[in-house]
Amino acid sequence: MKKGLLVTLIICFILFLSGAILLVIGLSTGGKIFFTIDYKNRKVNTSGSRELVNGEQALGEFDSIDIDVSAAEVTVVEGSEYKVRYALYEGSEPTISIDDKKFSMKNEIFDGTLSYGLWGDNSDDEKRPFVEITVPAGTKFENVSISTNAGDIKLDGYEIATLIVDSNAGSLELKNLSVGNVDVDVDCGHVDIADTKAAEVSINAAAGNADISGLTADNVDIDMNCGGLNISSSELGELEAKMNMGKADISETKIDNIDIEADAGDVKLSLIGEEADYYFDLDSNAGNVTIDGSKESNNYTANSGKDKTIKVNTNAGNISIDF
Repeated sequence: MKKGLLVTLIICFILFLSGAILLVIGLSTGGKIFFTIDYKNRKVNTSGSRELVNGEQALGEFDSIDIDVSAAEVTVVEGSEYKVRYALYEGSEPTISIDDKKFSMKNEIFDGTLSYGLWGDNSDDEKRPFVEITVPAGTKFENVSISTNAGDIKLDGYEIATLIVDSNAGSLELKNLSVGNVDVDVDCGHVDIADTKAAEVSINAAAGNADISGLTADNVDIDMNCGGLNISSSELGELEAKMNMGKADISETKIDNIDIEADAGDVKLSLIGEEADYYFDLDSNAGNVTIDGSKESNNYTANSGKDKTIKVNTNAGNISIDF
């Protein structure tokens, strides 16, 4: 049973790697990875064949953001006033409003089309769809909700009570934030969180790596289907991670309680703390278990009754823990 599972996982990895190589070859030869299918008129529109509609609008004061755009890079920047500037594909002009101090911007691809993007829009800079929101320095947000079909999302240096991000294809970059709750759902793309304080962080990623550094949080919940998890120089109260295929590498980080499940991939922990302070519950079906360089049994428990816990379960992968 274990051998069959390992063979299946290896085959899946080879197929995934082959697809990634073909994608890179396509991009290197000039391929584009955003398109819409106009099935009503039997026409395919690529990022290179569609024109952009540009706009700029001054706004009244707001402390919440609700963005839902089909394909665009979304950023929030500081300036002297509240305003929005954008360039979006023709046929998807936005609806903009402010109600009860909430800025809303929504657009939809015109009727009769299906849009699809992978890792954002690959068009040239002068034809790159974007939404740029400008707010005065020191603005604090109650709620920020950003949803994109294809495009990167970048937030740097804001205080936000609740942050919700939903991206089908595109990278997410969060830096220097002070956040209450963070809820991230990314189908395909890279998640980068740096120098941020938060109470609760939830990340759901179907395909793509998650890099976290300088994060201080009470609770972090991560669910990744295919991709690596890297956490460094952070301080977490609770970490719960479920990974189907990918390596978990945690270094120079203080964590009180850890619960990691990994189907295929090594789990490496380099923690700030003392081995004697943790209860260990480690299980590796096909792999080695080592603690501070000492090899232990594949099903290892120790230090029962401790307040802090390290629980790791892997089907195919090594478990390595150092203090």
